[in-house]
Amino acid sequence: MIIEKTAKQRTNAWKQMFFYESARRAFENVLKVYAKQKDVTLFIPAYIGISSNEGSGIFDPIVKVGINYKFYFINRNLDIDGILLKDELNNTKGKKLVLLVHYFGYPDANIDSIVKICRANSAIIIEDAAHALYTDYVDHKCGNYGDYIFYSLHKMLPFENGGALKINNSDLLDGFKLESEKSYPMFNYDLYEISKIRKHNAKIWYDLLKNHTKYLHILRPYSNDVTPQTFPIIIKRYDRNKLYFKLNEAGFGAVSLYHTMIEPIQKEEYANSIWISQHIINLPVHQDVKENQIFKMAKILLEILYDEEIK
Repeated sequence: MIIEKTAKQRTNAWKQMFFYESARRAFENVLKVYAKQKDVTLFIPAYIGISSNEGSGIFDPIVKVGINYKFYFINRNLDIDGILLKDELNNTKGKKLVLLVHYFGYPDANIDSIVKICRANSAIIIEDAAHALYTDYVDHKCGNYGDYIFYSLHKMLPFENGGALKINNSDLLDGFKLESEKSYPMFNYDLYEISKIRKHNAKIWYDLLKNHTKYLHILRPYSNDVTPQTFPIIIKRYDRNKLYFKLNEAGFGAVSLYHTMIEPIQKEEYANSIWISQHIINLPVHQDVKENQIFKMAKILLEILYDEEIK
């Protein structure tokens, strides 16, 4: 038969998915494959956080497997310096891996050109989509650039744990196996509906804060094309740590992601990274947040910032 009545080819458009206890375990399993090889360099962004409770989700697996790595620079808007990345890749011999982190659910502003630079250097691309599950599966704005993509399920859905690894390149499947016997029912949730709620909440934050540029900078302006993990802002004229504690004491769950850089980045040459880490705060947009709660939190936030100015 020339044309079958139904599709029969099981590998047609197949993207292998492996589940793990966490995103860092998924990332670690990718690194293990290449750490065994000679002349391999992993390029990672010079913006990686660490906390006393959780360690570093990105850096800990790198140290654990012992893979050789280099940092590439980011600017104060948390975008990759493509020129410097290109120079580093050109000047590095051997096999190259590049980790692209979709911070807070947002791909880099120049992601297409960054990917072209990587491909021109025959680099293997790993997408850190720990914050970008919806940006991939709903918005389709990431998840297809890389050879490997890993996700944090418990950061985006009400799971106690859970990570996943998607492999886009079927030639790279060797060495991987299902680590977790647990099946994480991510598709039992209406990802589109969750994405819609998160975008709606981000739009409210954007409208409430966009005119207060004297006190804060919206790091990632609202876009209907991307689903945020949180709404990141830069605090200009107030101590970020004090603001974090005041908001949480008032009952509002602000977080300060990447508030402390890992030790290798705490150097003068990474001044942009250090500056962002000292000024960033992340506001909630998740699917449990209601409109009136955002209005109340924004009121408290602005009162704190403006009261400090009056003092």
